[in-house]
Amino acid sequence: MIKKRIILVLTCITLALPITGVAAAANIPVNQEKMVISNNESIKVDISSAEGEILDIIAVNNGIIAKMKNINISIDDKSEIIDEFNGKKLTKEDLKKGVKVRAFYGPAVTLSIPPMSYGRKIMVVSENMDNLEQTVGDIARFNNKKHAYIKSKDEATFTFITEKTEIVNDKGEKSSIEDINVGSKLRLYFSEKDEMINLIGYLPSIYMPEKVVILGKQNESLLATEGNISNLLNNKDRVSILVKGKKVTEQGYSEIRLNLDKNIKIISAKNRKELLCKDLKEGQHILVYYDRKVTRSLPPIGNCREIVVLE
Repeated sequence: MIKKRIILVLTCITLALPITGVAAAANIPVNQEKMVISNNESIKVDISSAEGEILDIIAVNNGIIAKMKNINISIDDKSEIIDEFNGKKLTKEDLKKGVKVRAFYGPAVTLSIPPMSYGRKIMVVSENMDNLEQTVGDIARFNNKKHAYIKSKDEATFTFITEKTEIVNDKGEKSSIEDINVGSKLRLYFSEKDEMINLIGYLPSIYMPEKVVILGKQNESLLATEGNISNLLNNKDRVSILVKGKKVTEQGYSEIRLNLDKNIKIISAKNRKELLCKDLKEGQHILVYYDRKVTRSLPPIGNCREIVVLE
């Protein structure tokens, strides 16, 4: 262990020089691209995320409401709750006041203050493990990209990653060193004190994390319109609604016809109950979320992803 530490300290003394110089000397290109989190096609346009402490928990008939700083998250038995460190599945009972979480929600969000949305996936930041966050300032990969040295943006820390380091994205999906780029925000987990070497006054802190989580924000790609159902077509072949009102997103439409499929999620803002297509009626005031791809007709026609019945 002592020999290992000496080698690591000597390596990081070298890294105290600009890391680009180290990479050049080893003929290693430094990746300076901004990180882009790629998402599963079926969900990439459907959700947003928020991270922070749970300020309060309110029990309701079909689950709980986790109150966070800028949003309230509705959680039921269908919500996926996972420990970010070990991937263990958790339950609603594990969510308590003061617990830090990363909540994936939406796309439907109420217009209340604070807004409320349905929590599809909750990643719990492990309380039993030491962890810290950093933004990547520079990165040098070597040994066929199985190892990497990372210097934080504020130059306060160095991080050493090997093929034994577990790397996942913020949804718990397996990632690799190649997914870490300049600008990436990371959460480091470490369980042993000897995985951190701190030589005060000489070197930044040096970390050898057991696990790295690549943090990121979801692309909010859906458009939204708030208005009334002015026309409803419901037959065996398809269901479609014509919505007239005002666009909620910058690139939305004030009038649009939307096709609904059997998997459409319809929620009542009043009691948060799930509704069916047959519950929709002309004249209802709704908030609709739909894909960016629409026809060039007047009004445009698109595919609806989620509906919130406001009244």
